[in-house]
Amino acid sequence: MKQVLNIFAKDARRFWSEIVVVLTLVASSVSIYSYLLAIVPQIRYGNLDAGGKLGGLLLLLVLLIPIGWWLLISRAIHEERLVGDTQFWITRPYEWKKLLAAKLLFLVIFVYLPVLAAYCILRAENGFAPNSDITSIHGLLERLLFMTGIVLPLVAIATVTSNFARMTVALLGSIPCMILAAVLPVALRPGSVSGPFSNKICFALTLLVCSAVIVIQYARRKTRLSVLLLIAIPVLICVIGLITPERFQMNRTDPPLATASKPT
Repeated sequence: MKQVLNIFAKDARRFWSEIVVVLTLVASSVSIYSYLLAIVPQIRYGNLDAGGKLGGLLLLLVLLIPIGWWLLISRAIHEERLVGDTQFWITRPYEWKKLLAAKLLFLVIFVYLPVLAAYCILRAENGFAPNSDITSIHGLLERLLFMTGIVLPLVAIATVTSNFARMTVALLGSIPCMILAAVLPVALRPGSVSGPFSNKICFALTLLVCSAVIVIQYARRKTRLSVLLLIAIPVLICVIGLITPERFQMNRTDPPLATASKPT
C-alpha cells in the first residue's frame, strides 16, 4: 500500500498543472450551470440555448472536459510507459499490480471524484437530495458508466503508445474505424437500425476488451497482442450489428387498419 501511495503522490506533484486544468473545467461548468439555473429555469431540462452566450460557454466547457481527461490520462500513464523494454521504472522495485493500483487511484481521485461532486451539487441545485432520491442515484450510475466508456478506452490506448503524440494519432485513427463499424451494418442491411440490446453488447464488449488490454500491458507488456485486441473491437461491433436478431426493419409496412363496420 505504501508503494501505491508513493506513486500516486509522485504523479499528483508532477502533473499538478494538468490536474488544475481538469478541476477548473469541472468547477467552471458547475458554477455557470448554477448561475443559469437561477435565472433561466429552462436550463433544468437541458435547454442550453435558453442560456444565450453563457449556455454556449457551458456547452464548450462540457466538451473540453473529456479533452482534459485525455491529456491527464496520457501524462499519468506515459510517466511509466509500457511500450518497449528500456523504461527506467523497470529497474525500480515496482510491482505491476501496485503500479496499476496507483494509476487507478489517480484516475478515481482526479477524474471520477470531481465529476461525482459536480453531479451531487447539480442534483441539489435541481431540488433533489442525492442521498435519498432513487432517481438521482440511478442517474449517477448511468453517468459514471457513460464516463467509463470514455475513460477506459483512453487508458487502453495510452498503455499501447509511448507518448501523447502517438496516443493522439491512435485515438484519431480509431474514431473513423468505430464510425465505420457502426454504419457498415446499416449500409449492408438498408432500412435497419440497431436495437438497445445490440448497443449494450457492443458497449460491454468495448469495456471488457479495454480492461483486458490494460491488465495485459501492466502484467506482461504484450503490446502487439494488446494492439490486435483493440483493432478487433470495431470488427466485433460490426459483426454484432449484422448478426444480432434484435435488428429490425424500419421500412416494414404497417398492418392495415380494421375496416369499421357500417351501421345497420
